Amino acid sequence: MIKQLKRSEKAVLLFIALIAVGVAETGFFFFMSQNEALKRSASDSLVAVSDMKTAQVAAWRKERTNDAHFLMRAPAVARDIELYLAAPLDPLNRKRALQWLDVMRGGTRYSRMVLFDASGTQLLSLPEAARTEDAVVIEALRDVVQQR
Repeated sequence: MIKQLKRSEKAVLLFIALIAVGVAETGFFFFMSQNEALKRSASDSLVAVSDMKTAQVAAWRKERTNDAHFLMRAPAVARDIELYLAAPLDPLNRKRALQWLDVMRGGTRYSRMVLFDASGTQLLSLPEAARTEDAVVIEALRDVVQQR
């Protein structure tokens, strides 16, 4: 069939084929550049989310650390906790220790507050029925006790 075409018709077909190849190449390179731009955009978004979450976790941890420092440095808290530890069966000592846990719990700030002794035994908790059986918490508590 191509042999039967005139020379001018062959030139037109060659021209159309070259245009088609050019359009295909242009489309391919446009697709590749758009694909790279999309990857960069997704990567930038993930980095931004990661940075934001890292800052949130750092702020959360700082708040918890500040709460712990408050409890350790407040003489009234230390006194009431020491009284409880010395006489845990005394209802007044228990009430005062639970009041400090309630203050630190801050309504809905924490779901529960727990007081442990130096060996890692749970002594008090709010709500009172809550028992800490979370292996991660218990292991972290053991690490803290060993560091002291």
